[in-house]
Amino acid sequence: MNISKILVAALVATAVGASAAPAPAATATPAAPVITLGAVTGVVQIKTPGGIMTVKAGEPSPVIPTGAEIVVVSGDVTVVAGGVTIKAGAGDSFTLNTAGGSVNVAVTGGLVSVVGANGVSREVVKGEGVTVAAAAPAPTTTPAPAAKTETKESIPADSSDTGTTETTTNTNNTPASSPVQETTTTPTTTCVPTVSPSSPCP
Repeated sequence: MNISKILVAALVATAVGASAAPAPAATATPAAPVITLGAVTGVVQIKTPGGIMTVKAGEPSPVIPTGAEIVVVSGDVTVVAGGVTIKAGAGDSFTLNTAGGSVNVAVTGGLVSVVGANGVSREVVKGEGVTVAAAAPAPTTTPAPAAKTETKESIPADSSDTGTTETTTNTNNTPASSPVQETTTTPTTTCVPTVSPSSPCP
């Protein structure tokens, strides 16, 4: 027997066995509502456990973490979270929490207008809060792994190779026991004219 053929057969069998498991299907994960500043006409402070961020009119909006307190120092601000719009003016302050497909607004100072994703508007005063359903977020999809190709090749057990090779290829990510495309070549015999009557040549 040819040792290299045995090694190749062992490697192919190992690769085929490892890739025989079916691929997991793509999964959808709901996205949490992102909190951003929609418009700022003055100065706004965003208070988090990590510190205070100050945003002035014309500056880009940072992504605001859930639980942050928004304090309007001057001008007006519009905050957007999951399709819910919160409008506040100078002297107003509120905290925002997003979880489970809803937005919770708790007013810590002044008067805040909350417009739900459905268009319904509410006025909320200091010491009160409101929880509003967020717009249904577009799911983020985790793609399924790329298709694997598995190849099995039968190798003759002895060193007298007759030229017969059978190859099975599976490129549709199904288990090896599933029907697959098969390609088979027939044995070839090389004829050398001889004087022997038992010669396979005509």
